[in-house]
Amino acid sequence: MSNSSKIAGKPTEPDVPSHYIGIGASAGGLEALQALLQNLPVDTGACFVIVQHLSPDFKSMMLELLSKHTTMTVENVIDGVRTAPNTIYLLPPKKNMVVSKGELLLTDKVSQKVLNLPIDVFFRSLAEDQQHQAIGIILSGTGSDGSRGLKALKEAGALVIAQEPDSAKFNGMPNSAINTGIVDLILRPEDMGAQLESYIRHPLVSGKSAALSEAMDSSRDVMTEIFNLLKVKSDIDFSSYKSGTIARRIERRMTIKQVTSLREYLSLLFKDIYEVTYLSRELLIGVTRFFRDDAAFEKLASEIIPQIVSESKPNHLIRVWVAACSSGEEAYSIAILLAEELRKQELSREVKVFATDVNATAITDSGAGLYSEEIVNDIPPELIERYFTQPAGGGFQITPELRHMVVFAKHNVITDPPFSNMDLVTCRNVLIYFQLEAQKRVIASLHFALKKNAYLFLGSSENLGDFSMYFETISERLKIYLKKDDIKLPVSTTRVSASSNTANANDIPTITDLMKSYRGNFSTANSLNFVNEALIDQFLPPCIILDDDLQAMHVYGDVSLFTMRMAPGRISTQISDLVNEDIRIPILSAIQRAKNKGEEVYFTEMQTISHDSTVQFSLRVKKVKEHDLANAPGYFW
Repeated sequence: MSNSSKIAGKPTEPDVPSHYIGIGASAGGLEALQALLQNLPVDTGACFVIVQHLSPDFKSMMLELLSKHTTMTVENVIDGVRTAPNTIYLLPPKKNMVVSKGELLLTDKVSQKVLNLPIDVFFRSLAEDQQHQAIGIILSGTGSDGSRGLKALKEAGALVIAQEPDSAKFNGMPNSAINTGIVDLILRPEDMGAQLESYIRHPLVSGKSAALSEAMDSSRDVMTEIFNLLKVKSDIDFSSYKSGTIARRIERRMTIKQVTSLREYLSLLFKDIYEVTYLSRELLIGVTRFFRDDAAFEKLASEIIPQIVSESKPNHLIRVWVAACSSGEEAYSIAILLAEELRKQELSREVKVFATDVNATAITDSGAGLYSEEIVNDIPPELIERYFTQPAGGGFQITPELRHMVVFAKHNVITDPPFSNMDLVTCRNVLIYFQLEAQKRVIASLHFALKKNAYLFLGSSENLGDFSMYFETISERLKIYLKKDDIKLPVSTTRVSASSNTANANDIPTITDLMKSYRGNFSTANSLNFVNEALIDQFLPPCIILDDDLQAMHVYGDVSLFTMRMAPGRISTQISDLVNEDIRIPILSAIQRAKNKGEEVYFTEMQTISHDSTVQFSLRVKKVKEHDLANAPGYFW
């Protein structure tokens, strides 16, 4: 069997590509493509589909120009061609292209009056057809073509790559892709080949190793540590997410970082504080757009929103909760529909759309209402003209009047208390990521948030499960429901805020808070006597005593090797603000485990950089209580 039919020792059908790699390019793309192909291995087993913007009147010489830079077969696409491994396919002029069941299908370009985005068209079909077996690459070009398609690929589990903007002749398309926040790798074209080969041949991708979901069952201790690290970083308990979802996202990071075992990846998380951020971001990625799911939003616009507006009273506040709002497009879409209906019915009503998400970064960005020019493909021109402005920096911005209707807030739909008295609640394409018990708690919260005879709008792949009896179905296909009765669902909606379990490293206490740490509701001298005795019994090395809020209360010995020099200005006694940055995450993770499990935690072979020298040390964390009463003060040492 030839190299083209084998990937890392795993046999495949000779004529079936191992992966489909879509490459989008525009102005300046020829140079980038040549550099990519010159450094691209010719036996990866993948097929490469190049979608480049070409003038309708231009006789393409791409085949001849690119064939000089690779020994792989290069072909202009013929409608219906079946793809083969180690082959490069080129989009011909005047055509759009999609992939379906391994075949490349051509269609004529739409009218020139409509913005044509052939890269987006192909990438979205690639995401649907090949899912995680796809890879999307954006090279040099102007505009934003490809960015929407990359979002679809990312949601499907594909690898997403963008050209390093400084290496691009025109950096518009790479910058637009990078600004989506979903790009996995940013590389120069000449460096992409090695990365693609490493990725495709990685044991988890090639099938040489068992899927990570199988390894997770036998590595519960490692997964517990990973969940603890993520909770420290993001204040989110990802253990409520489906194991399959977690496995796929961790697999993606493992393949990118070229590690092969969960324990090796955990070690990487301890050493690299940025990798914890990347994994957390990977798990929180939300892919959305304005008026996503056309038929569902048409139903809202024609029936649901008019009903809500017509039944409202002059002094009535129309209230909507958009849970898991991601980057805000859906919240603003609902606000636009409400504003439009108020215009039609010539009514004046106050509207508040409460848009919430567990991802604080998404919330911060959404409030500004800034979006790229690609939204013109999702929003009718008259609505763009009415509800958007075009700032000097480019793109579009929601008008101040509409932004005033939408309130963004951080909120964990699993653990935080729900809103109430809502006319409409939307929670779309997030339930599918949660385990069954978490789904039930969320649906109970959504039910609680709704008024009687108010509407619930879910994602296309979601349903009410056991709670369907408590709703009237408006459209099962479109996932729109009506709350029938004001009753409490048989699932507890009591919540413990996630923030109560993890200290927020960004909260710097006031002077009053600092004084309370020493003389607030306890006497330090008396209250610490029992801790001192425990320390003496254990003959501890240098040590810091923390209270239940992880505020430093007392130091024993010299801890200067492990703590940061205090900067001028207001100080913080939070342990996360005191210790060296390179050991912050493992320390907080150890504290979290000691708190949750009530056991002593011991880490060995740790190291930190202090005064330009490497310091080797071991870490012990233990929680102790003043006495056995449930509400007794607790301390960590």
